[in-house]
Amino acid sequence: ELLNTSQNQSEELAHKEAELLNNIEELRATQEKAIQQGEEFESFSNAVNHTMISAEYDPNGRLINANKKFVDILGFSNDTEIKGVKVFSFIDSIDQDEFNNNWNSLLDGGTHFDGDVKHTKKDGSSVWLMSTFVSKRDINGNIESVLFLATDVTKEKNISLDNQAQIEAINLSSMTAEFNADGRIRGCNEMFLETLNYKMNDILNKKIRSIISEDLVKMFDDEWKSLLNGESYRGVMQFVNSNGDSRWFQGAASSIQNYYGDIEKVIYIANDVTEQKMLEIKLEEARDEMKEHFKETEIIKIRNELTLEGMLDATLTIKESGEIIFYNKAAEELWGYTKAEVKNKKIGKLFSKDVLKNDEFVANLAFPDREKIVGVRQEVEILTKDKEEESVLMLVSEANVQGNKTYTLFVQSIEIEMF
Repeated sequence: ELLNTSQNQSEELAHKEAELLNNIEELRATQEKAIQQGEEFESFSNAVNHTMISAEYDPNGRLINANKKFVDILGFSNDTEIKGVKVFSFIDSIDQDEFNNNWNSLLDGGTHFDGDVKHTKKDGSSVWLMSTFVSKRDINGNIESVLFLATDVTKEKNISLDNQAQIEAINLSSMTAEFNADGRIRGCNEMFLETLNYKMNDILNKKIRSIISEDLVKMFDDEWKSLLNGESYRGVMQFVNSNGDSRWFQGAASSIQNYYGDIEKVIYIANDVTEQKMLEIKLEEARDEMKEHFKETEIIKIRNELTLEGMLDATLTIKESGEIIFYNKAAEELWGYTKAEVKNKKIGKLFSKDVLKNDEFVANLAFPDREKIVGVRQEVEILTKDKEEESVLMLVSEANVQGNKTYTLFVQSIEIEMF
């Protein structure tokens, strides 16, 4: 019996020894795993410190520690300069209330909050950090500290804010609309709706072809194909509002592609130029009327010139400034100058200097600031191309067309009959 008891104790002792060895192996494996995890965590922490801005705060918001990137981005020389400083002093004053609410929510049981947070640097300037605040808790759920990780997105944020400001400015000053690749309206601003007299619910998913003038649909289809091929559009397009009235838009459109090169949407920005277009139409109509009137006037002018050309007496027409604009064949024979030699030349060319100086009738014709003597036949001395003086009878008539005065001179040679 004693032997059996001794054997049982030996077996039990061996079993416990084996169990102890097994526990030691498990403990060693656990320690090795803990060491490995510690090394991995340290490696991860080092990687975070090298690539991200990081800091740790106590539950009251006081800074416990911060890495070099945190210190540098906020413009401090070292972390001792800011240890114990509350997180709220780094947050822009405008965002204080919102940040306090997020911080309190984190302390009240939240796990984290993130977003773009505007921080204030030591010199008072601002920096945007894409931030994550994570609560670190003990096994009882009590908060021990708050970990802070961030990246500097100041440049991107400023670009985003600038783009947003530009979009807001465009929306205030211009009409904007977005279309799917098939032409359905996916959105537009208030100015686009007001100009076309639509409600948003009435125009969403409406095909753009349905609000384009029927006369321009074919041209529009061609432009739309070009847009889908990556080309831009710029020009005037005639739209039709909900009342059936035409509105002309001066605008530009371009297609936006997604990552795979597919057309995501088409953006259209335009201004209402209806008043300008209507004025252009009226001006075009007036221009056509003027052309017709000019044709009629030109026909009358040609008819009159042909009539004057055939007169036996020398006839010429001058502007108020004295330039010769018509000179018939009889005048060529009288003075000896051809039409080409006197066209657009001053009428003083046809008289001597003495006559221009002493004969009021002739001088008034030659100088634009003098009143012409019309309706009175006068005897005057002319000077031919051969420098010969000859006495003629001259009568001047005036024509005033819309304030433009011209004067026609009828000239007869004085012939002395011998008895």
